[in-house]
Amino acid sequence: MGVLNVTFFCRDPRICAEIRAYLGIASAQYALQRYLEPLVRSGAIRMTLPDRPRSHRQQFIAADSLQE
Repeated sequence: MGVLNVTFFCRDPRICAEIRAYLGIASAQYALQRYLEPLVRSGAIRMTLPDRPRSHRQQFIAADSLQE
């Protein structure tokens, strides 16, 4: 699984646990550091609650999905 697959998977808002399951990763911390934070920094995905990055309600969505 790669970065492009994560952005495609996040066409709809997804919580971290859904993304981890999709990638087959058990560790939330690893998923955040290896995939989600770099994608957010690059602008490929966005947080639904950017002012609360560690919220249990945080979801991630592909940036191009917001333009449709």
